[in-house]
Amino acid sequence: MMKALSSILMVALIVVMSLVVAVSLEPAIAADDEKPKLPELNRKIVQFCTDNLGKKVGDGECAALALAALDKAGAKGPSDLPAPKPPMKKDDFVWGRLLDPKEDVLPGDLMQFRDVEIKFNSPRLSYSYSYPHHTAIVAEVKGKQKFVVFEQNVGGPDKTEEQRRIVQKTTLDFSAKVKGTVWIYRPVEK
Repeated sequence: MMKALSSILMVALIVVMSLVVAVSLEPAIAADDEKPKLPELNRKIVQFCTDNLGKKVGDGECAALALAALDKAGAKGPSDLPAPKPPMKKDDFVWGRLLDPKEDVLPGDLMQFRDVEIKFNSPRLSYSYSYPHHTAIVAEVKGKQKFVVFEQNVGGPDKTEEQRRIVQKTTLDFSAKVKGTVWIYRPVEK
């Protein structure tokens, strides 16, 4: 009798544990389903940048990477889109449809920087980035204000001119932005 009761309890425990595992996995599955689907243009832009990581695209300027990625993906470039409007300046680029601040940023979206400074200080690490006029492409979204970007024509005094002009990945945390503006665009099909 004790053996039968023990077996029944063991089976019940296995069933309960299976239900707990199934329920605990459900939110993870739902979270993946809630992620915005990556549009095809964005996917192609990310693939282009990934394929060119460590290489110089065009003349090595930051905008050359964006122009080549948009062209390869079949997206409109700045010459196909409306001119910048204030507070943007004439030499800023419009890379697609300007995202509403409430929209999710996706890999493959393009960033236009104007007079941006990012400063971070902690007991172990201190850094500062300055982007008077710059373009980057989102590689990964790490949070609401934290992104890994593809960019070229960047780097400090520890890099040679040749090293600055290749496609590289950089993590940017805009929660440490102390000044400037970043416009984020979703690419638009030609």
